[in-house]
Amino acid sequence: SEKLIEKYESQLVQLQEALELKSQEQLDALKEIMEERITMAAETARQAALAEMEERIAQVTSTMKEEQERELIAERKRSEAAVEREKVKMRKLVKALAIREKKLLAKAEKERRKSDSSGSTKQASSSSSSFSSSSTASSAKSTEDDDVSTSTPKAPTLSSRASSFFQKQSPPTTRGPM
Repeated sequence: SEKLIEKYESQLVQLQEALELKSQEQLDALKEIMEERITMAAETARQAALAEMEERIAQVTSTMKEEQERELIAERKRSEAAVEREKVKMRKLVKALAIREKKLLAKAEKERRKSDSSGSTKQASSSSSSFSSSSTASSAKSTEDDDVSTSTPKAPTLSSRASSFFQKQSPPTTRGPM
């Protein structure tokens, strides 16, 4: 019976060892399964976070693009207004220059007439022989002036050039938002 007890004890030890070995294998298999599940869960969470991040980036990009478009439209409006203000200033300047040029031309014409009339007054006080020769010369000079004015075209003045420039310009157009 001691042999039997020893035999049973040895079998019991073998069974315990086999049981421990099997439980260790099952524990290792469970660890692997849990690691796989943890890895899958982490990957799923990472994918969800990436998708959320991409959505957020797209949203922020869209918002920034809309804001930049609004700023661009506002800048265009400001630029168009500034251009229009400058056009108005230029028109006023051209008008003032044209008025000044007219005044100067009128003044020069008045002085020329005055000098012509004072020259003819001096000629009238001269002797009659000199009067006839000077009147002939005066009429010849007058004829030469007329010929020069008709044969030689006048150079365009600043006001006529500016007027033609602004007449060529098309009226400002307003654009809606693009």
